[in-house]
Amino acid sequence: MKDKYNKSRDRFVRVTIGFMALFFAMLGVVCVFRGRPVYQNAWGQGVFAPVTILVGLILLFIVLFRWSQFRESALYGIARRKRYEEKRDLSKKHKHRH
Repeated sequence: MKDKYNKSRDRFVRVTIGFMALFFAMLGVVCVFRGRPVYQNAWGQGVFAPVTILVGLILLFIVLFRWSQFRESALYGIARRKRYEEKRDLSKKHKHRH
């Protein structure tokens, strides 16, 4: 049962990131076609539209063609972080015993 949940969650994350990638790419394309190579983000800072297009296309490439590699590397990083935290917690407990 847990395996099915992970697959559906993985599909949800993949689709969500795919839509975000399309949104970023299209936002950049619309700005460029309107003749505004720079637009303001939510914080009022200028964003160069071609960079937004590039980020969107890179995310879209990852979602479509490299998702399994991306997911495995992300999971490996999480597992490594957990092992590091466990070792750190054990060393703290060891120091407090003496």
